[in-house]
This record gives sequence, structure tokens and C-alpha cells, in this order.
Amino acid sequence: MGETVKKERHTKHVYRVLIILGLMTIVVFAVRYVLIPEGWGEYGNFRTGAVADMLEIEPVHGRWDGCKKCHPDQWEAVRTADHATLSCESCHEPLSFHVENGRRKTPMPTDRSYKLCARCHRRIQGRPEGFPQVKIDDHLEEMGGEFGPEVCLDCHASHAPLEGLR
Repeated sequence: MGETVKKERHTKHVYRVLIILGLMTIVVFAVRYVLIPEGWGEYGNFRTGAVADMLEIEPVHGRWDGCKKCHPDQWEAVRTADHATLSCESCHEPLSFHVENGRRKTPMPTDRSYKLCARCHRRIQGRPEGFPQVKIDDHLEEMGGEFGPEVCLDCHASHAPLEGLR
């Protein structure tokens, strides 16, 4: 009879551990259900509804004349030059990063390196024939320039590149 009592005592511990493990498993699945969004993991570590959610967010950009009020000289230079069809945000950051509620937030950083101009003007076969394209090495050799940190802006004004040759 003593052995039966010992077995019962030991099995109670095993049952308690199993109950605790079962409760912990339920808690983990409940927390996981609450915290992990629907659609997570269908395509790897992505949520399937993320793209649709991002499309619903209204982008904040300035109108094409959004910079005119504070920067009339630069705006006029662009409007009367070859870059007239571009918005300021093509080369500068979005207006929303620079201005908030009509007040200046931060200075407007500009990439003054060749990379900025090259986005549109490096030679690519698929571009229209009349579009100004530059092969930088040939252009510098022809003009007698050297490749430096602000290679394009050494000769060209950024807002009116052909009118502002230096």
C-alpha cells in the first residue's frame, strides 16, 4: 500500500507540470493571435495586406509651385530654363520634409555630386534621342575639366544648367 501512495504523490507533480505547460502553451498562442497581424507569413516574413495599407496613405508633396513663395528667384530661374517641366522635389527632398504648417522645419539638403545630375542625364540607350545625355568622361575631356565632388555644378548652374554656364 505504501508504494501506491508514493506513486500517487509523484504523479501529482507530473500532472501539475503538464497543466502548467498546457496553460503556458495556451497563453503563448493567445498572445501570438493578438500580436501577429492577419496575413503574416503567407509570403515569408511579410504581411500580405501591407502594400494595400501603404497605398491608402495620402502622399505629402508640394504642388509644382509650392516653393515659389519662399524661393521666388530660384523658382523663376527654373521656370524659364530647361528644367521648367521638373518639380523642385525631383532634385530636392519632398516639401513636407522641409516645411510643416507653413514653417521651415529643416534646411533643404541637396546632393551636389554627379549622382544627382546622372539620374537623368547619364547616357542610357533607351532614352529619347533628343534628350540631353552626358558620358561624363568624354564631356570632361572635351571641356578640359576634372572630376571632383561637385563636377557638374563647377560649370553649370543647377536651376538653369545651359544658361548658367560658368
